[in-house]
Amino acid sequence: MLTFIDNLYYRLYRFIAALGENSIPRYNAVLLLSIFLILNFITAVVLIMIVTGKIIIVDLTKEYLLIIGLLIIALNSYRVFGRNRYKNIEDRFKDESKGARIRNNLLAVAYIVLTILFLAVSLIYLNKSSFIPQ
Repeated sequence: MLTFIDNLYYRLYRFIAALGENSIPRYNAVLLLSIFLILNFITAVVLIMIVTGKIIIVDLTKEYLLIIGLLIIALNSYRVFGRNRYKNIEDRFKDESKGARIRNNLLAVAYIVLTILFLAVSLIYLNKSSFIPQ
């Protein structure tokens, strides 16, 4: 799992750098990675709500929800920047073969598309579900 996160970080970093972001592309990549993981967290909560039929986490105050989001960002930041791991990640993926690069790019794109798709489908199903007041 951590290797996948490393791969996703690197793909996002290279994408942001290719767009011309030269000042802080590494941190922007971590923020983008965190946004996708927050979307996964929301999807998991929605699926649990659908399965159990109970409203969870949504009842928390905005401060708690903000803390959860900041915790995800902090964990990702530590994962990438702690002990300068970003250098190891970038060195590991920098010299990969063309086939590996294509496969890893496809994995990253598939993850992003599936994250957005699963979130949309789960929210649509939750909206149509009978236990949420209309």
